[in-house]
Amino acid sequence: MKYFLIALASAVIASQALLAAETPASDPYQGIAQYVFGGSRADITAIEAEIRKTPVEQYPAIEQRLLNVLKDPAATVDGRRFVCRLLGMVGSAKSVPALAELLSHEQLAHPARMALEPMADPSAGAALRAAMPKLKGKLLAGVITSLGMRRDNEAVPAIARAALDGDPAVADAAIRALGFIGTVEAARELGTLAGRVPEGLQRFVAQAQVICAGRLLEAGRTADAAAIYKALYVPQQSAAIRLAAFQGLVATSQGADALKLVVDSLQSGDAHMRAATLAAVAGGTKELKTTLVAQLPSLADEAQLAIIPVLADQTDVSVRQSLLRIISASRNAAVRSAALEGLITQGEAGDVPMLINMASDEKSADAAAARKVLERMSRSGVDEALIALVQKESGTSVATGIAVLAARRTSAALPVFAKLARSADARVAVEAIKALEVMGGDADLPALAELIVTTADAAVRDAAEAAASAICSRATDRAACSGAMLAALRKAGTTAARSALLRVLPRVRDEASLLAVKAAAADKEADVRDAAIRALADWPELSAAPHLVELARTADQRYAVLALRGYLRLAAAAKNLPAGDRVGMYRTALELAQRPEEKKQALAGLADVPSVEALGVLRKYAADAALAQDAMNAIVRLSKNVGIINSRQVLAVLNEIKAMTPPQEVMTQIDAAIRELEKGSQADGYIIGWLLAGPYMQEGKDGAALFDVAFDPEKPAAAAKAAWQPIAAAKIGSGAYAVELNKTPMAGSNRVAYFRTTLTSPTAQDAVLHIGSDDGVKVWLNGQVVHSNNATRAMSPGQDKVKVRLRQGENTLLVKLTQGGGEWALCVRICSPDGRPLDNVSVGVQE
Repeated sequence: MKYFLIALASAVIASQALLAAETPASDPYQGIAQYVFGGSRADITAIEAEIRKTPVEQYPAIEQRLLNVLKDPAATVDGRRFVCRLLGMVGSAKSVPALAELLSHEQLAHPARMALEPMADPSAGAALRAAMPKLKGKLLAGVITSLGMRRDNEAVPAIARAALDGDPAVADAAIRALGFIGTVEAARELGTLAGRVPEGLQRFVAQAQVICAGRLLEAGRTADAAAIYKALYVPQQSAAIRLAAFQGLVATSQGADALKLVVDSLQSGDAHMRAATLAAVAGGTKELKTTLVAQLPSLADEAQLAIIPVLADQTDVSVRQSLLRIISASRNAAVRSAALEGLITQGEAGDVPMLINMASDEKSADAAAARKVLERMSRSGVDEALIALVQKESGTSVATGIAVLAARRTSAALPVFAKLARSADARVAVEAIKALEVMGGDADLPALAELIVTTADAAVRDAAEAAASAICSRATDRAACSGAMLAALRKAGTTAARSALLRVLPRVRDEASLLAVKAAAADKEADVRDAAIRALADWPELSAAPHLVELARTADQRYAVLALRGYLRLAAAAKNLPAGDRVGMYRTALELAQRPEEKKQALAGLADVPSVEALGVLRKYAADAALAQDAMNAIVRLSKNVGIINSRQVLAVLNEIKAMTPPQEVMTQIDAAIRELEKGSQADGYIIGWLLAGPYMQEGKDGAALFDVAFDPEKPAAAAKAAWQPIAAAKIGSGAYAVELNKTPMAGSNRVAYFRTTLTSPTAQDAVLHIGSDDGVKVWLNGQVVHSNNATRAMSPGQDKVKVRLRQGENTLLVKLTQGGGEWALCVRICSPDGRPLDNVSVGVQE
């Protein structure tokens, strides 16, 4: 169950507790008049809801009621503040006088001007202008800011005077406001101020001039804007202002003037200016871009390198012809590469032959760049042009075209690939087969198998083998793969063909293919026999294991080693095989191994099998002088996987090998493992070590319905049939220990799992189980149900407290955990009746 249910439950409880406090008054307008910050907002919410559902033409009634509150001397300051905000939504010229009166109010000036600022009625601007002579300090600065946001040109003279105010906050607000107003008059005043304000405000004037020029440009006053940009583009200004001015100059210049600005900047050594230039070009007019495109081939190399990527990305101009001229004429490889890359977006289908020729020329410095362009060209018709080219051309250009089509994943080319795979030109055939390796499907397998059988060209055969292997690896129809490969194998007349087909069969992975490989392992032809044995050793599924064992027993040493290594690889990969069966595989390998290398490989593999049986095998080889250190290292590794579950057996083995006086490095690891295990399978009372069985499901039943369905682990007569695997609880954020099954391969919805462990008590005693579960939980102690809670909830440690009686000695604890969806977790802590961890109880599950 989702953890957010906790928060949801808390919210419900809180909302019930506060329900009365959040109920609006019978008249919310009277209620808002008494509002104090931190109190209920129910009246404010009620008025906001009324505004949302009221047509605009009916706003005057709401406005009047709000004005009544605003003018009420008994209304709170907090209430009137909210009224101002609401008047900003519904207010009209009628509200202006009341709001204007508040512009000098220390606490209400801000909300009042925020209500006036967006009002379209001219009276709002007039009220703000009229207030200026009466205000000073932050109140005056606020009114000036609002006039700037309104772009009130009538206020320009008064704002200009305020820009010389001795209060820096007022002066700063005035300068910025002139910039936002952005009229010719505001620009004139800013120009005058530039030489009059203190040095500390000069940069604010320059910033305001940039903004003002932008407003003028938007209004079509290009000449006025250009004059400002020109005045700012001087060394005395900061780099940021000069960059902005330069971009403005580019935007306001035309033809040759704009081109000169751009080219001079691109060819300068100023990286910041170059970046500003590129941004100006990208955002510039179509006329500017067209002029630049025309001059592009004649620009210096450095300028071309900078501008080509920008122009190539523009959709409103065509750069193609200029790029083609640069590609054919430039002596600079980097410039040609940039121009080629520009064709990714600007190139057309007609450019394909030229690019194919370049990409096919192994001596050309531009071959790789041309190939990249072909693979990524985005215009329509490119795929069709490539397909047409590979069908009518010959030689290297065809091979290149095929490779490009494969890289582009052009599915329409598949029939062409199949046809060209039979080409007499080996280069073409190999490239077509490589394309099928990437894109081909089951339908291409018969032809590939036929090629393997019939071709006399080793390169073609190798390519066909690789393609068939790739297709069979990803195919879902194993029968189609098997049919094609085995039919070809039956009629193959050469050793090379038979060997190639045998190497494909491990990718097919079906029983018929496995039997064919096994039969070929006894072939009279040595090369065929070699290919078959290697294919068997490479087989990816456990079905090959018996055949590999047979080979390891009967073949000569070279192939016996190969077979045994294949067998060990299967054992290591068989993670889902029951632990006992995996241990059996490693036992067999140890019995068959003649060399220490394979024996050591088997011992290392046993360390990854979470089983006490594996521990026993390793203990046996710890007494073998030639393998002792490898066996001991494996025991230490295994102890970390199974020690928490089988601590007694593991501790006993660790102490035994410690007594054998191993090398110091191994001794240090053994001591560390012993110390870790002696802490036990519990921490602060939390049970860490468990055996886990499941998941168990039943068609048509959700997690809650499965709570009362008895599966094998809870049936005494069937419990032995359950497959148990060790699992350990991990520390979670709260400091508790929990098993989070949603983070394991068992994760899913509508299922149950069972946990089992053994509690060993030195005496009969009372205890309390503190249980947290997501979702439902049922608990048995020594076969008796002691707790049952079919809950749907998020897990929290200690949600349920269960009183139990432990008997002296071993006590079996069984827990059933249901799962609806989402998180799935269990947390169990064993405590004394007074709530303290029960430290004298040990936890040590035995398999």
